[in-house]
Amino acid sequence: MNLTIVVADNAVTKDGVGHGGLDLSTCSIPADVWALQWAGTSGEVEYKGQAPNELIDELPSWATAVEAVWQSAQDNVQPDPEELEPVAEPFWDSYPVANAQSVDTILLKTYEGITNARGADPIANTVKTVETTVVAAGATALSSLATLLNDCKALGVPVTSDPMSDANQNFLDYMTGLGYTVYEGVTSDGQAYKKVYYPWGTELANAKADQDVNIGREVSLAAGVDWNGSNWQIDLNSRNNVMNQLTAIISGVYTDATVTWRNTANVDVELTVDQFKELAGAVTAKVEEIYLASFAEKN
Repeated sequence: MNLTIVVADNAVTKDGVGHGGLDLSTCSIPADVWALQWAGTSGEVEYKGQAPNELIDELPSWATAVEAVWQSAQDNVQPDPEELEPVAEPFWDSYPVANAQSVDTILLKTYEGITNARGADPIANTVKTVETTVVAAGATALSSLATLLNDCKALGVPVTSDPMSDANQNFLDYMTGLGYTVYEGVTSDGQAYKKVYYPWGTELANAKADQDVNIGREVSLAAGVDWNGSNWQIDLNSRNNVMNQLTAIISGVYTDATVTWRNTANVDVELTVDQFKELAGAVTAKVEEIYLASFAEKN
């Protein structure tokens, strides 16, 4: 044992663990003692004033009494509360990252009796689901939950609920009847809760894959088509405008020799009628290329 006693500070350290502000008044410490140092089998007592230190090979009785006071203080030490790591809900690992557009599509809708938000994996901190919360009791909310699930399944987005501490069994039975699974967990502060989640499976995976292709196709369409040194928009509205102008030219309604058409950079470009027909052909060919690629990917 290693022991250090500093009488003036009412401080004692034993084997590296110190306590200060101890009440040593009952330990019968001699009035002229300043401190004691003990290391294993020997030590020394330091006295006040000019008196030399005293080498000792046995702890004095008063030092043993001080050690008992230290032990009492040590026994009353409350251990630091254990910092619990977040408990990983196992179903999150089965979910891929959700399509942001698909989630936004759901969040823009109104479902009576429930509210929806982005459901984020608490460990990965990525959005993987739509998280729903029931805010009103009754049949309307239950009907909305069924509608929400169908809408999310069509987009390949799983649904999870918020943590529930007071979910009744009838509600849980209804949700399991829709295909949900009930998860029972414990929060980091020891509170029990329940959560329902729609398990990932082939149905959701196929729907998500389909949406992945659709979103990729929209990205390709948004990139436009390069023709004659410029980039030209080929989104649905732009395609309709091109086709309407082309129809007017072919039908003879439009009789001018040139067509002024705005490119993606918002620059008006003057084209001959024949050039405009070439632009219309380039737009049609690019759109067909993009759609055929998406169909092949879906297959």
